[in-house]
Amino acid sequence: MIEIREELRALYSPKDIDIIISCFTGFRVSFSYKKLVKRVEEYYKGTILEKDLLQVLNDLYRLGFVGNYLPSAKTYRWQHRGDDGIVLSDEWRIMIHQALQGALSLTTSQDIAVSKSERLEKGDMVLAKVVAIYKTHVVMDIEHYGRNYIGDIKVYNLEMDIGELSLGDEFRAMVLGYNPKYKSYNLSMRYEKPSCDLMT
Repeated sequence: MIEIREELRALYSPKDIDIIISCFTGFRVSFSYKKLVKRVEEYYKGTILEKDLLQVLNDLYRLGFVGNYLPSAKTYRWQHRGDDGIVLSDEWRIMIHQALQGALSLTTSQDIAVSKSERLEKGDMVLAKVVAIYKTHVVMDIEHYGRNYIGDIKVYNLEMDIGELSLGDEFRAMVLGYNPKYKSYNLSMRYEKPSCDLMT
């Protein structure tokens, strides 16, 4: 953490550095851009984070403080691999570098505990079980950190023929969004059986 602080000194004032470090301390190992924006709006109004969050994130990415994680493919992106700039999209997550997690009081078990009380968001990977099959869509029961939700997969979001599905089949699925009209989550399903590490 000392090295990161030293490198940040060339870019930010000591006060701004303290604010940046404070924002990530005790937050999460992995998080969406939306969750970070919400945290900044709640706790860091009027700071460098509110005024120039994108620039701060790109600087932190360049320094190796944060990287990217794509839950659907379990893919990581870090500056040291030569990848250009941080990716900010619903599917990708921002991730604190493992070497800094202890110094920032972060653990993956803490992330799991926090996730239990939050709603699903676009890009989350979930365990989904087939509960009804129709010509145009499949209704799924979603289990996510011990809570259950209703999901819906349109035929065009299946990577298999709908006739190959059976009631009770379980798959990994990615959340595409929430449909308030039907009070269900829109999903995209990958044709693979779930493994024990689904809830990363």
